[in-house]
Amino acid sequence: AQLPKTLISEGTATGEYVSYSDYRFSADGSRLAFAVTNGDGDKSLFVADLSSDTPGEAVRIETESVAVGVGGFALTPNGKGLAFHAEVDTDAWQLFYVSLDDNGSSDPELVDDASGGYAVTWVTNSRVVYGAETQHVTRVLENGSFGEAQVVRQYGTFSQIHRPSQRLLLTNAV
Repeated sequence: AQLPKTLISEGTATGEYVSYSDYRFSADGSRLAFAVTNGDGDKSLFVADLSSDTPGEAVRIETESVAVGVGGFALTPNGKGLAFHAEVDTDAWQLFYVSLDDNGSSDPELVDDASGGYAVTWVTNSRVVYGAETQHVTRVLENGSFGEAQVVRQYGTFSQIHRPSQRLLLTNAV
């Protein structure tokens, strides 16, 4: 029998309190993204490459250069990219993207400077849908850059995006 693999040892050597949450698998199962929150409430994102029989330790996505906090996030279906909402100032959220081709070591790219903070999903490997102010918008990633935002749906309050199988369901909070 194969023993479980430790994907992360964050905080364990120092005895620091950490919690792990918000697990997101890529649709093809090649990567796992998750959040780690320390005792001060600071949230970091990590991605583990699960494509081999012996996955390596998870890699921290460097969000500190752009954010004071991290919100919703989603992996592309093929696991080659990660979109995440980042709080850049109190109550000011932006959407960022980082390519995972280099194991997430590149700087995050700004996608939208007025994101909603939580709702984000990939419809395909190149089309992301996310909450931005009072609407859901979509952008297409082509040749390494995102196209113009297109409004998918207007809403008045916080909203969630769900993607069961290939259908996209946009819901409003009550």
